Parts: sequence; structure tokens; C-alpha cells
Amino acid sequence: MGPGFASKKSLPVLKSLLIAMTLGFFLFVQQGNAQTTKTVGTSGNYTTLKAAFDAINNGTITGSITLQITSNTTESATAALNASGTGSASYSSISIYPTGLGYSISGSLAAPIINF
Repeated sequence: MGPGFASKKSLPVLKSLLIAMTLGFFLFVQQGNAQTTKTVGTSGNYTTLKAAFDAINNGTITGSITLQITSNTTESATAALNASGTGSASYSSISIYPTGLGYSISGSLAAPIINF
């Protein structure tokens, strides 16, 4: 065999190396899309939706994000969400839902309460 060709004995090693590299890449990609769940409410991770959106916008929360509303919230400023890739915002999806019945997100603003 000439240079650059693998011998029959080295093929199993090359196959193992290729499998290991493929798995390593897959795990790296999956890690980038990690699921993150945070709570928004009186005793939550964030007390307002604006605070949670600010954490997303500055890159503190990334990946596939779930925000669980755990109580009523009163917004004193617009909760504005930047598009992923704008500034430090980096997310693949965001789900927002209440964990109980009757929760509200309210505020007395001359602007939108929530701006996506």
C-alpha cells in the first residue's frame, strides 16, 4: 500500500475514532439547545416578566426556554424581548404559560406591557 492508505488492521481504529467524533459533535450540539425552565412571579426566579426578558436579552438565560408564570405580576415598564441573535440574546424557543388559573400580567403603562 502507498502512503495515505489505511491498512486493514487500522480500519477498526478509524471507525471507532469516527464514531467517537460523531457522538462528541452530537453531544456538543445538544448541549447548545439545553432546556431551561424559570419561574416568574412573587417568589419566582424573576418577579416580573420584564426581569425574565432582560435576563434572556443579556444572555443569562439561553437555549430552549420555558417561563412559568407562578402568580400575578405587575409590570412597571414594557417587557421587551429581543430577537435571538440580537445583542447577547441566544435562544431557540420560548414558551410562557401560567402554572395556575387566573394569573394575570398587568401594568399601567402608556406603552405596550409586552413587546415581542
